[in-house]
Amino acid sequence: MASKTDPHSHLGNVLITGGCGFIGSHIVEAVLREEHRGQVYVTSRNPNQHLLPDVIYKAADLSNPASINALISEIKPKVIIHTASPNSSDASLSDQHFHDINVTGTGNLLAAATAPSSTVQAFVFTSSIVVLANPPHHLVNESAPTWQPRDLRKQPNATPYYVSKAEAERLVLRANSPTLATASLRTCTNYGERDSQWLPGILYSLDQGQSRNQIGDGSNCHDFVYAGNTAIAHVLAAKALLDPGLAKGKVAGEAFHVTDGVRRRFWDVAHATYRALGDSTDFERDVRVIPGWLMWQVARVLEFVWWVATWGRRRPPIINKAVMSYSTEDYTYDIGKARRVLGYAPRDELVVGMERAAKWELEKRREEKERKRK
Repeated sequence: MASKTDPHSHLGNVLITGGCGFIGSHIVEAVLREEHRGQVYVTSRNPNQHLLPDVIYKAADLSNPASINALISEIKPKVIIHTASPNSSDASLSDQHFHDINVTGTGNLLAAATAPSSTVQAFVFTSSIVVLANPPHHLVNESAPTWQPRDLRKQPNATPYYVSKAEAERLVLRANSPTLATASLRTCTNYGERDSQWLPGILYSLDQGQSRNQIGDGSNCHDFVYAGNTAIAHVLAAKALLDPGLAKGKVAGEAFHVTDGVRRRFWDVAHATYRALGDSTDFERDVRVIPGWLMWQVARVLEFVWWVATWGRRRPPIINKAVMSYSTEDYTYDIGKARRVLGYAPRDELVVGMERAAKWELEKRREEKERKRK
């Protein structure tokens, strides 16, 4: 076993940006399980949650080039896994904020990684299937087009978050070179412990008494991925970037889709999540179906009102065209490339993973209520 301070250990020192977040913390756990690695570092604006032993946490601001350059010079990572990103569903964030973190922040990190004195050899970017343009998607592969900045003015499903993630991915893949190997992993909706994406939306509708409501006929299929599977894919990509002989094909400069590899009806998963959270609705009998076309019309009206009220800077947080598309259309992806090239072999964790996620979230809420009472 290589020492954690051995500079010849396979992964070397690993820096995980956003490692205090949902997906990031699962990636930290996966890297910690690796035998041949150096020290694991995590950077976050405020590294104060999901902290793990044997990890060094650093506060850093990706929008500050000097801060990032100093960090890279100090810790000398061999691998960077860049997962830091704003929450796409946070209605308090401006369009500019998404660009500043996803695009400018990624550019600053790449500049530090490619500096003459840099020790970074591999750069793995946590992307998303939302970078893919023109939904609905039916088993789409990695050759499909991605959103462009001009699409914000022309395409109803393009959002500032989607476009900024696509711009960031292009920066990462263009940075691939003989001295810095880069790859991008496009994950779909993640679930699991510490979930900050899927569960909050389901909990909000449950708290509002909306669990019986279903938009559309429920036939649309989606891909989901357990965050632990996402984390394993990141480690596989990092290893293959450092040692191409571990892969069965080209990894450097490539994007890969990452899902559980199981097609599921979107509303079946929503109903399963409600049940995991303790909801007793009989979804075979008591579901109230709201016509999809009607909600699309409501979303269009609301978006126009918000566009006028905010001078084109914000979209309505709950009912908008992107949410309607996600609720009523197919979003499925081909992961054959990740299976074949990286050796990615996801486990179907939906039932137990959703139960663990619900248990974690409900316990967190219980603890928060107790703190407020004290």
